[in-house]
Amino acid sequence: MSKKQRYQVPKTPEQVLKRIMNDFSKSRRRCEEVFKANGEQPKYPHVDYEEMRKIVQDNFGYLGVKVREWKRKNT
Repeated sequence: MSKKQRYQVPKTPEQVLKRIMNDFSKSRRRCEEVFKANGEQPKYPHVDYEEMRKIVQDNFGYLGVKVREWKRKNT
C-alpha cells in the first residue's frame, strides 16, 4: 500500500505562513473546546497565541512576504 500525502506541501513563504497561522488557530480552538467540555486547563496555558501570531508574521516580513497584503487576502 502506498502512502499518499494528505495535504499540500507549502513551497512559498506565503503558503508556509498560511499553514502556520492555520495550525495556531486549530491549537487555540482545541484548547478552548477541551476546557469547555471537561474543565481541564490547556496543555500550555501560558502560551499567548495572538502574540505568537504577531511574532511569526513579523519574521515572515524578512522573507519577503508583504504581511499587510497577506492579511487582507487571508483573514
